Amino acid sequence: MDSKPLAEFLPGEPMALGKYEILCRLSSGGMSEIFLAYQRGIGGFRKIVALKTILPDTRGHEEIVRMFLNEARLSAEFSHPNIVQVYDLGIENDMLFLAMEYVQGCNVLEMVRACHASQQKIPMGFSLAIARDTALALFYAHTFVDMRHRKRPIIHRDVAGKNIMVTHEGITKLLDFGIAKMEGTSSYTFAGTVKGTTGYMSPEQLLGLPLDGRSDIFSLGIVIHECLTGLRLFHETPPEKKKTAVLDNTIQPPSSLNPKIPSALDEVVMKALKRSPEHRFQTALEFARALEEAAGEHIWRAEQVGALVSQHFSQRREQTRKLIEEVQTRLNETTGQIQIDAFLSEEEEEEALLYGDTPGDNPPEQSALKEDSPSLETENDTLSLIPSAKLQQNPPLTPSPVAHFLPTPERSALIPIQLPLPQKNVAPKSSPHVQTTNTFLQLLSSLLSNRKLVLIVLLLLILFLVVLFFLI
Repeated sequence: MDSKPLAEFLPGEPMALGKYEILCRLSSGGMSEIFLAYQRGIGGFRKIVALKTILPDTRGHEEIVRMFLNEARLSAEFSHPNIVQVYDLGIENDMLFLAMEYVQGCNVLEMVRACHASQQKIPMGFSLAIARDTALALFYAHTFVDMRHRKRPIIHRDVAGKNIMVTHEGITKLLDFGIAKMEGTSSYTFAGTVKGTTGYMSPEQLLGLPLDGRSDIFSLGIVIHECLTGLRLFHETPPEKKKTAVLDNTIQPPSSLNPKIPSALDEVVMKALKRSPEHRFQTALEFARALEEAAGEHIWRAEQVGALVSQHFSQRREQTRKLIEEVQTRLNETTGQIQIDAFLSEEEEEEALLYGDTPGDNPPEQSALKEDSPSLETENDTLSLIPSAKLQQNPPLTPSPVAHFLPTPERSALIPIQLPLPQKNVAPKSSPHVQTTNTFLQLLSSLLSNRKLVLIVLLLLILFLVVLFFLI
């Protein structure tokens, strides 16, 4: 059974943010929405990214803006295969946006719903693989050291199925560090409320106590418990009762709902869900290794995980492919290019043409949006293109108030390199006679520098003088 197609997420009004052209909306909720965007550059450069923006009705809230900037600052320095990469942070027409890696696949919550819709259980191997990889990502964040070799442990604080993505290649990606904090700080916001997803917060997070990495371990324990059983662990309503359940309810082992789960795996999951942080795994790496040891051959390889994602979400992948293909075909591919024919040889030009690039044939772009450059809109869940002139009807908005919240860049710790100054006085060209003399002197100097050759010449000269003396 296939998942909800991508076309159902398309917005009614396309838009552009800086150098990014938005293709469709991927999701919307909470304080932000995420778009699929297309970045183009010179020489046929093209890249698909995900753009995260703040919802219009929350842009005036200083705290939300600070959270957004906090996510950008923290995530930009991360470099881990199981954490979504952040590329860019910008502001355009009163919109603050974050450009990040586009993960083509699904999140764990979507996979749970897809398996439920097809009336099948979530495979245990899949659940173990994504939990192990997420634990490795969390360990990296909990022990993070920045480029200046400063220890900066980061607590995610929102580990839930919606924030764990899985690709068609079977790679797990942790995302959304929007409410992440440095270790040891309070969980309360400026308004005195606790941030996090209800039903996935640790007891100490609910109580507003200082947190460390063990709080994320508890949240990940909830995720894997639900994946192994197919049921919500804390399903009480309203949310107030759910918070009480996290603090007071008895947590049953996964095997009580799924007899196929081995007892060793039961022990690992239940240890991660201990209400006292001292009784849990002390590091996420310890949790990951315990999962591997208890799972044994039950844990899936990446290609098995990817096959399950493709089984349920192939329609979404095909929809994305057609969307990108249509845009690349209809849009002017030289937009944003400069005249580069001077930099390419004939062979390189022929190679560029093979990839659909047309360097040097068009003048530089005068505007970020051409009159004849189409953008996307949707009608009855079908993809269509409209002229971007339609986007020009609304006048540009005034500069965003959030610009005042942008942080002042820190001074660079790098020592500037002292480059040699260019020589201003250039010697005039020499005449041919002077050049010949200089060549002779250089040759003579090189011969004299050879000691053996000089010694042989002196011996021959002495022998010649001796012979000449006797002859006279």
